[in-house]
Amino acid sequence: MTKQLKHDSLAKTIMSDPVAAQEFLEYYLPSDFKSLIDLSQIKVEQESYIEESLKKKYSDIVYKVATKKHGNAFIYILIEAQSTVDY
Repeated sequence: MTKQLKHDSLAKTIMSDPVAAQEFLEYYLPSDFKSLIDLSQIKVEQESYIEESLKKKYSDIVYKVATKKHGNAFIYILIEAQSTVDY
C-alpha cells in the first residue's frame, strides 16, 4: 500500500476540487448567503490561518468566490481530525 495519508489529507484533497467544493457549499451554506455569491466562480486559495502548533489536529481551506455585486468574498472551512466520538 502507498504511504498513509495524514489526518486531513483526504478531506483537504476532496475539498480542493472546485466541483466537490461547489457541491458541498451549495448544500451547507445558508440560502441568504448563497443568494449573494456565485459559486460557479469558486477558486481555492493557498492561504492557511492555522498556527503551526495546531496543524496536527486542524486543517483549513479558503475559497474565493465572486459576489453578485461584482466584488469578492472568502469562505473559510476548518477541518478537525477526530478519532473519538463526542457523545
